[in-house]
Amino acid sequence: MRIHLQLAISLALACCLPRIAPAQGLITFNNLANENASSTATNHALVFLSGLGFADGTLLNQDVNFALLVGASRDNLDPIRHWLLNDGSAAGIAVGGGHFGDPSANSYEVSGIPAGGMAWIQVQAWTGTGTFLHDAQTSIALWGEVTFQNPTGGGGLPPASLTGMPALVLDNIPEPCTFALAAVSAAAFLLLHRRRDRGIARRCFPECGGSNMAACGIIVAGRSR
Repeated sequence: MRIHLQLAISLALACCLPRIAPAQGLITFNNLANENASSTATNHALVFLSGLGFADGTLLNQDVNFALLVGASRDNLDPIRHWLLNDGSAAGIAVGGGHFGDPSANSYEVSGIPAGGMAWIQVQAWTGTGTFLHDAQTSIALWGEVTFQNPTGGGGLPPASLTGMPALVLDNIPEPCTFALAAVSAAAFLLLHRRRDRGIARRCFPECGGSNMAACGIIVAGRSR
């Protein structure tokens, strides 16, 4: 009887006690501990500007827009925060020498990653007044992004800075979609003019039939004389 009573009390206490969730990984948004000054560094790296008046390898020395995305896998990243020039939240984010740091000095939880675990991080950066990276990719602005794994803190460990970050180079290379659209536009332009020229040939020089443009060129040249 005493054993059953003790078991009942234990079960009652277990049901009433609050469940404590395991600590989640924590990061801070800065690269202040990074010192690798190579623009091809794969970790512990800095931010660089290139193009639009900046020489290749110029270390970040001015405020730019930033975005932070985190997740448990490379293909499943969630946006956490933007720091923007157009609303003042990016003021003071660049601290010189290719370094940046969240002006609010907040820490950010990585859902699904236990404290001390490895998280996937994406850092986006761009110049100009656009609100999103895509705004810079389709305008005259510098932009860049890097995706990498980074340790986390939490669970008694201090929040981790972005020591796993490779070199982030902001340049003015259009995104692939921009090249594709330009190619399609050029092809459409050439096709339109080719059809127009053939239409003129059929109307003005029926003996050409509009199918032999070289012959039409000879006829046109002969008639112009």
